Amino acid sequence: MPIHVLRKIDYCIQHDIDDYQNGTIINVAVLTGYSAQLRELKRAIAPQEENCKSIKIECNTIDAFQGREADIAIYSVTRSNREGKIGFLRDLRRLNVALSRGRERLVIVGDYHFCRRLNEKVSEVLQYIERHSEDCIITPYRI
Repeated sequence: MPIHVLRKIDYCIQHDIDDYQNGTIINVAVLTGYSAQLRELKRAIAPQEENCKSIKIECNTIDAFQGREADIAIYSVTRSNREGKIGFLRDLRRLNVALSRGRERLVIVGDYHFCRRLNEKVSEVLQYIERHSEDCIITPYRI
């Protein structure tokens, strides 16, 4: 769940960290490919929204968010299995939408090792992140 990410973004904005000015309201889109995951995200995030003073959160599916942008996009990958079944991630057009909705920042939340074995496009994105440590980070987080 990207709840810890939302809290961190809100904290950074409130404390003038990360190039944001205190008092700014940042639009954050939390995106997923699956409607069942969307329901879970909304259920988990709703109680936290009041505590986030500097961000306006919208949770949606990638299909529903197509054609729109947010200041920050958080893509909840969802998939992780030993069989390597990627489901929604197989469609490169949808993947492109998921990865291109953030005007300023993109956060990918998911199983790094699973994503690393996915299609060439996902692997390219992860390689870019790894090569550009001055602008990108990979942060291990365990639930």
